[in-house]
Amino acid sequence: MVRHFKQESQHSQADIDKAIQEAEESQSLSLEDFRLRNLPDGLWETPLNLLLFGAGWNLLTSLDTRLCQFTELKVLDLTHNYIKELPAEIARLTNLKVLNAGYNELTALPESINELSNLQELHLHFNNIVSLPDSVCGLSKLRTLRLSFNKLYNIPNDIGNLTRLRELFLTGNQLLELPASVSALDHLSYLYLSQNRLSEIPPVVGNLQHLTVLDVSQNSLSDIPVELGYMRGLAQLDVGYNQITAIPDSLGNNVNLKILYVNDNKLSSLPGTVVQLLPRLANFRIEPNCFDLPQEARKGGIKTVCAYLRKICKDQNAQGFD
Repeated sequence: MVRHFKQESQHSQADIDKAIQEAEESQSLSLEDFRLRNLPDGLWETPLNLLLFGAGWNLLTSLDTRLCQFTELKVLDLTHNYIKELPAEIARLTNLKVLNAGYNELTALPESINELSNLQELHLHFNNIVSLPDSVCGLSKLRTLRLSFNKLYNIPNDIGNLTRLRELFLTGNQLLELPASVSALDHLSYLYLSQNRLSEIPPVVGNLQHLTVLDVSQNSLSDIPVELGYMRGLAQLDVGYNQITAIPDSLGNNVNLKILYVNDNKLSSLPGTVVQLLPRLANFRIEPNCFDLPQEARKGGIKTVCAYLRKICKDQNAQGFD
C-alpha cells in the first residue's frame, strides 16, 4: 500500500524534543507524521505519565515494548504505519480505552488482548488479519470494533459476549457466515457486512432490536429472512448487489425505515407492503432489477412509480393462481 505523508517537510530532532518536553505537563504526546522508524530515545529518558500517545503516519514496523510502561495510557494511536504485530506486553495497558492500529500490516492479535479490560474502541481496519483470537470476546466494555478490509473468513463464535458493542464494522473481508451468537449483541446499532461472501443472513439478526443500520450489500445473498421485518429500530437497510429474488412482505412492517437499497438484484417485483413504504422514505434504490420502470411512470413521480410497481405485483400474484 502506497502512503503519503501529511506534510512535505520532515520534523527536526528539536521538534521531537519539544513535543516530549510539553508532554510532561499535558500528559499528551503526538508524534504524528514525524517519519519515525523507531520511537525516540527521549521518550524513555523523560519522566512522563502519558494519558494519550499518538504515533500515526510514521514508518514504524514494530511497537517498542517499552511503550507498555505507560500504564496510565487511555488512548493509543498507531494508525498509518507498517506495524506487523502487537506485542503481548500491550496487555499491561489496562487503562486503555481507545486503541487505533488501523492501516498497518497486522496479521493477528495477541492472545493477551482480552486483558485490556477497559477498552471501549478497537480500530483495526485496513490490515491483513486472517483470524481473531477467541480472547477478543473477553473485551467486555468494547463499544466499537472496526475490522473492515482485512482477510477474515470468520469471526469468533462467542462474539455475542461483547454485549456492550454498538458498532461492528466488517466490510471488505471474506466472511462466509455469521455466528448465531451475534443475536446477543443487544446494544448493537450499526452492523456493516458489505463486500463479503455471505450466502445468508442468519434469521437471529432480527433479534437486534436496537440496530439502526444494516449493510449486507455486495455479498452472495439469495433471500432475506422474514425476521428482518420486525426490527423496530431499523432505519437503513442495504441489500444491493446480491442475488436476491424476492423481498418478504414483512419488510413493510419496519415503520422507522428511512433508507432502503435493493438495487442490482434479481427481483421481478416488490411486495405491496414495501411499495407502500417508498413515498415516505428519505432515499431508496430499486433499480436495476428484473423489472423496468417505464419512462411515463418516472415522469409522473413517486405516485405513478408506486402505481406501476403495485400493478407488477398484482399481475404476478394473479399468474401464481393460474
